[in-house]
Amino acid sequence: MKKPNTKTLVLLISFIILIFNQCTLDKNDMLPDYDIEVGQSENHTISGAVVDENEQPVANARVDIMGTATVTDEHGFFYVESASVYSKHAYVKVEKQGYFLGSRSFYPSPGTNLVDIKLLKKTKAGSFKATDGGVVNFETVSVDMGSGFVTESGTAYSGNVNVSGTYIDPTADDINQIMPGSLRSASVDGESLLASFGMMAIELTDDNGNPLQLSEGNTAELSASIPEELSSNAPATIPMWYFNEEKGYWVEEGEAQKIGNKYVGSVKHFSFWNYDIKIDAREANGTILHENGTPVQNVRIEMSTTQAGSRGGNTCTQGKYRGLMPINVDITMTISGGPKGLTPFKVNLIVPASGKIQDIVIPDDMFPEPIEVTGKIVDCNNKPTDEARVIIGGRYVATTINGVFTAELLTNSNYSLSLRSKANYKKQKINDISTTQSNLNLGNLQFCPDGATNSVDVDYTDDIKSFSCSYYIDGTQFAINGDFLVGQNKDKNQMSIKIGDGARGTITGRFLEITMLSDFKMDGQPHFYTFKDDKSDKWMIDFTTDLTPNDAIVPEGIRVDFFKWDLSPGGYNKVIFFGAFQEFVAPTGQYVSRSLEDGEITFTMND
Repeated sequence: MKKPNTKTLVLLISFIILIFNQCTLDKNDMLPDYDIEVGQSENHTISGAVVDENEQPVANARVDIMGTATVTDEHGFFYVESASVYSKHAYVKVEKQGYFLGSRSFYPSPGTNLVDIKLLKKTKAGSFKATDGGVVNFETVSVDMGSGFVTESGTAYSGNVNVSGTYIDPTADDINQIMPGSLRSASVDGESLLASFGMMAIELTDDNGNPLQLSEGNTAELSASIPEELSSNAPATIPMWYFNEEKGYWVEEGEAQKIGNKYVGSVKHFSFWNYDIKIDAREANGTILHENGTPVQNVRIEMSTTQAGSRGGNTCTQGKYRGLMPINVDITMTISGGPKGLTPFKVNLIVPASGKIQDIVIPDDMFPEPIEVTGKIVDCNNKPTDEARVIIGGRYVATTINGVFTAELLTNSNYSLSLRSKANYKKQKINDISTTQSNLNLGNLQFCPDGATNSVDVDYTDDIKSFSCSYYIDGTQFAINGDFLVGQNKDKNQMSIKIGDGARGTITGRFLEITMLSDFKMDGQPHFYTFKDDKSDKWMIDFTTDLTPNDAIVPEGIRVDFFKWDLSPGGYNKVIFFGAFQEFVAPTGQYVSRSLEDGEITFTMND
């Protein structure tokens, strides 16, 4: 079944959902906008696994954690060690072209918080002329729109309106991964937890894929079937809620009527939409432990009630879970999975008035006998280092002490193993590992992602007659006012340009070094190379900021065109570069996306 996610209209038909976890749209005066209690600002470690509807990893998706940006790796994994969130509200957004927005909001816990997000592919449901309006149907959903549409800037639009939409099965096993945020909400009466009776995702675009919205005065009538399992409890009139995609919670706006087995209501704008009733809830928390008192890390929790449906999450690395939970109702909690493959374990509970749930102890015999995997991370000089983060299975992070790590994993399973720099998030893939019937010692694993740079063997020259270097970052022009070094080794097809580090003169720009490692033909003809995700067997480009030498820049996709390379007397050289990168800002501990435009280096050699 196809399913969606954001910049869209979604009408969530799902069981009411508990919001818990483990371990700011600028106010639009045209829309109601209420607040929830977010608490104080705090820094928390947040990781996540992003997959598509087929459970396949989604790589290179942009992740935004309330201003802290990163991207998913080849396993769909992301990790942010110090994200600035709130003590009662953390909000993760994931964007990838061709998918609806994915998101998760939760109460953060100490330790590493692990979230699961499933992206829903956009599927075209129909189209019509903006001046005519139209009706689009898909599955059990009907959307009836009058004429009148505008672009993002508010300009009247008269072309084709393309509608993408997908019904979301409220009883689907993966509802907790595909729904936006959580079912925490705000209204004129304050904040509450919601019980949902309906959901869908709808997005309007022009023929070029640019988003559209209803113009002022135009409305859309939304109609969706009520799931048979929920129909007996469906009220005659129910509030409607839109999802605030910038803040990460639901806001009440309007109401829908029960007509036959459907809910029908009108909306003035497109977003995620939800038919819900309010549920009495309070903030609650608990801890899950092994028999020896150690935390049960990163296991899956599913909580369900007759009155309030179900919701899932993961314990953090301290075995904790936390969030809004219904009170005075029977809750069945199912705990399973995790790195050790916990057999599903069920407990019944009622959230007490204090909100503190008694510790849950999992019997040892519920865990299959694990395989212990150990190893030691060493640097380029084969010395133990804790500067690399060990990522197992594209999902779990193992801590190192003096380079040594230990992980208990499920027997007879295959796991990917990769290393990432804590300083600049550069990654280095290690061969996959297989767990068998005995413990596994991987020995020394070298983390040396920049080792190739050390192999550059060029002879630098300062015999430069003239040079210039300029570029734009996010529309602001920068220039290099000083000198720089160039070098080459024709036998190895290597070349290098150094700007700043090791160069002469005064530098007033951000670029440090561009280094060509191999396969560059010095034939005076145009050549271009594209650098993306630290992967290229052609060339390497290193950046640093103008803050400190350790502040990293991670390219998202940089292209460099070498139009000529000639260090002979009177030789003329030109290099053009442009693309996008993420700059690590040390004082805030955050990555900030930048756009690099119109970069150019030219120089001539003395006769």
